[in-house]
Amino acid sequence: MTTTTCAISFVSRTTRQSLSNHNARNRPQEISGHQNYSLILFNLPQGISEKVLLDALSLHRPLDRVWGCSVTPVAPGYPTATSNLTMFTREAAQNVFALVNGGHLSIGGLVVRIRYNTTRSFSPQVFPAYVSRVLVIKENKNIVDVHRLHHFLSRNMMFQTQDVYVVEANAEERIIEWVFGSYRAQAATARMALRSEYPQLMLRFGVDPMAATLAERTVATLAVVPAAILPVAEAVVHDDSEGNEAESETSDLITLD
Repeated sequence: MTTTTCAISFVSRTTRQSLSNHNARNRPQEISGHQNYSLILFNLPQGISEKVLLDALSLHRPLDRVWGCSVTPVAPGYPTATSNLTMFTREAAQNVFALVNGGHLSIGGLVVRIRYNTTRSFSPQVFPAYVSRVLVIKENKNIVDVHRLHHFLSRNMMFQTQDVYVVEANAEERIIEWVFGSYRAQAATARMALRSEYPQLMLRFGVDPMAATLAERTVATLAVVPAAILPVAEAVVHDDSEGNEAESETSDLITLD
């Protein structure tokens, strides 16, 4: 069997960090409050994942596009976890801040708290409005296979998946919508890797579920058909063709104010 080598060079995490720190755009900077798009969410329950946090925030949409999301596990001496959430715009960050600061987000019985992160990287505002953490992928169904693509991406990068939807499928083609946990280093890197490995793929950015209104998201997912669950317990595939939404193992952690 012939193996195709991806043209993208993936280096060690230590090397990537070293190279990143030499890039002036990537070095943390002290910035003024009105420029800050980065938030720290704390008082999060132990064991929370990026998916659970994003699912909880998505219930309060539209909040706008997520640029980056990461969860810091519970550290010794600290009873709860924290998360660094960066949005694409200042307005989006303000939307999230107002929601959480008002006490309207509870996860696992804990009321989530929030503050602005005073240090952050470069401003995400340089990206076009259509860029998001969602990739819509279309091609022959033998290639657009959730397990196949997940295996390829897992070999080449670290990422989190909020959801994967099969939007449309016929005897020859399949369209899926892959919602990553972040645009930064996840959807952006996946897009580059997929273009390199499978140049025949039709790729475009989709609508961030936190940016879409509930009505828009409902219409968008009416045609969803079942898809296989990924081999790792980080993604939940929705089956709205039966009128139900598949529940994650931690869906009961999320409560609405």
